[in-house]
Amino acid sequence: MLLAIDIGNTKTKFALFYNEKIIFKDSIPTSIAPSLFEKIKEKPSKICIASVVPKINPIIEERAKAFEIKPLYVSFDKIKTSIKSPEKIGEDRIANVLGALHQYKPPIIIVDLGTATVFDCIDKNSVYIGGAILPGIEISISSLFEKCSLLSPFEIKEPKSCIGNDTKSAIQSGIFYGYIEQIDGMTKRIKRRIKEARVIGTGGINLFLSHLKEIDIIDPDLTLKGINVYQKNLLT
Repeated sequence: MLLAIDIGNTKTKFALFYNEKIIFKDSIPTSIAPSLFEKIKEKPSKICIASVVPKINPIIEERAKAFEIKPLYVSFDKIKTSIKSPEKIGEDRIANVLGALHQYKPPIIIVDLGTATVFDCIDKNSVYIGGAILPGIEISISSLFEKCSLLSPFEIKEPKSCIGNDTKSAIQSGIFYGYIEQIDGMTKRIKRRIKEARVIGTGGINLFLSHLKEIDIIDPDLTLKGINVYQKNLLT
């Protein structure tokens, strides 16, 4: 049984896999990521991690000693890539590529809505050719309220109209529809370069995923599945 851990900047997701089936999954804030082991009721035989927060890794490794396991980290060694510095690819991005290639036929565009919004591109020959990164919706919202002293934070949700009749509804509209148009627009631009690509949406921002017209498939567990693929060498 594998414990797959995806340590992101904001959230840490984790799942127990029996072969390729997820039998348990959960998520917690990354600030308390080491406490995830308190939620694991069955002892895994292996632990594999994709982490973009290196300072958390030693603490996770220390906690893993309770299971007498040394964690394995996702690396670029199991993907084909044409980018200049593959050692600098985020482990979560590598996991997404592996998860996508294991389930779907390339070419593929992966859209991951997290702390950052990340686009990853796989060509028809299963080669990871790069992508694009832009600030995620939560970063954008936080920056807006931080820089505009007259604005007070509030929950972002789908507005009734794209035209707001007060400041709050105008912000709701601008953030909600603006973010959707930004993601769909970027996806269209990439699709002009990668013809007939299948677009896979993942990440934790479910409010937006279902509204994106350019997304073909929503796979919220793509990163965790990719971690499992890496550990089991399922692409070889």
